Amino acid sequence: MAERKSYPSIPVRAWWDLRSRFRQSPPGRVDADYLQSVLSIEEGHARNLISPLTTVGLIDDAGSVTDLAMDWRDDKTYPDACKRMLEDVYPQALRDALPPPTPDRAAVENWFARNAKVGAGAARKMARTYLLVAAADPAGERAQSAMDGTAPKRATAPKRAAATPRRSSGQDAAQAATTASSAAASTPAAASGDGPSVHVDVQVHISPEATADQIDAIFASMSKHLYAKRS
Repeated sequence: MAERKSYPSIPVRAWWDLRSRFRQSPPGRVDADYLQSVLSIEEGHARNLISPLTTVGLIDDAGSVTDLAMDWRDDKTYPDACKRMLEDVYPQALRDALPPPTPDRAAVENWFARNAKVGAGAARKMARTYLLVAAADPAGERAQSAMDGTAPKRATAPKRAAATPRRSSGQDAAQAATTASSAAASTPAAASGDGPSVHVDVQVHISPEATADQIDAIFASMSKHLYAKRS
């Protein structure tokens, strides 16, 4: 059986906003007026936060910030602070059945509904606080993934573009010769006699890696196809 019948419910945004303010400057005393100011919430909501903040151990009965809160605000000691909250606030039965760091959200909600004897809305709020504490993650990613019911995202390496095969200088030379031949084949021969003349410009791109023999072969092909006398 669960040892406690009421469990803390701290809104996720309030959890992180308050932690951010504690990191900037821990207050001498936390009361409803302070929470209204730093969290921009209504007075009623601010008053309702005092009890759960006291329950998890961030403030004492007088509203003073505790040593636990000092560890909670620091990234390095945040996991240990959450572990202490988990052990102090939640029963062993819950921690055994739905252990950290990312217990199933729906199962946690059902546990609170059954053992705290509350409705679905209250169970959902209690479950979110439990997931926050159980995750013990200062970045909040594990807790968010548990709340969303998704696996934590993993960084993936960017896909590398397929490399374009490098052609050899011989292939470049052969391609240039083929281009020249194609141009000659597709260009009509100059008309003889009094007919109109045709002017043809041919551009040949030769790889700087082409050898002398390959260059000679290119121009020999051009001579054959472009300048040979026609009968």
